[in-house]
Amino acid sequence: MRKVIAYYRVSTERQRQSGLGLEAQRAAIQRFALTEGLLVIGEYMEAESGKGADALDRRPQLAAALAAARAAKCPVVVAKLDRLSRDVAFVSGPMIEAIQAAGNVGLGAIAGVLNDRGVRTARGGRWHASTVQNLLRRST
Repeated sequence: MRKVIAYYRVSTERQRQSGLGLEAQRAAIQRFALTEGLLVIGEYMEAESGKGADALDRRPQLAAALAAARAAKCPVVVAKLDRLSRDVAFVSGPMIEAIQAAGNVGLGAIAGVLNDRGVRTARGGRWHASTVQNLLRRST
C-alpha cells in the first residue's frame, strides 16, 4: 500500500466544534484511500481561513502535514483542493512544479496536464500556455 498524509481544514472554530465538516472530509479521504489502495499514516486538521497571502503562515497543521509527507516521502491528500487554498496560484504552483519534474516542461504540456486533472483557472476556465506563463510570471 502507498502511504499518504491526510489534511483536513474548516474555516472557523464553530465549524470545527460541530465536527460535521471535518468528518465529511475524513469520510471522503477514507473512501478515496480504500478505492486507491492507500494507507493514511497521519492526519492533520485545523480551523483556519484559507484566505490571504499569509494563509500558509497561519496554518501550522498544514506545515506539519507537509513536513511529515516530506519525511515519509509521500503525498498529502485533501478532500477538495479548496481545503488547501482558494488561491489558484498557491494550489497550482506546487502542482506545476510536480508536472515539470515529471518531464512536462513546455507551457502547453503543463496546461494540458492541468486540464486533464480538472484543475480550473482562477476564473473557472481551462488552462492555456499563456495562462500557465502568466501564473509562472506572477509567482517569481
